[in-house]
Amino acid sequence: MPEIKDPHDVIVNVRYTGICGSDVHYCTHGCIGKYVVDKPMVLGHESAGVVHAVGSAVKSLKVGDQVAMEPGVLGGYQSSEK
Repeated sequence: MPEIKDPHDVIVNVRYTGICGSDVHYCTHGCIGKYVVDKPMVLGHESAGVVHAVGSAVKSLKVGDQVAMEPGVLGGYQSSEK
């Protein structure tokens, strides 16, 4: 089981993952643009699940929250507080 290692970490129990057009393109063509699949690849990258644990610096999520993720977008923290 993953562990919280950074105060900004969030561990999500992934329940669902979608396969979209880019996944199908990887599968049928072996690439998208300059990115070439050169080893086995698990399809699906748009996921939804339930927060299992949060780091001490995480203020916008709590254990049990339902979340959606797009891990292809890197380099920041996203919050949708409504």
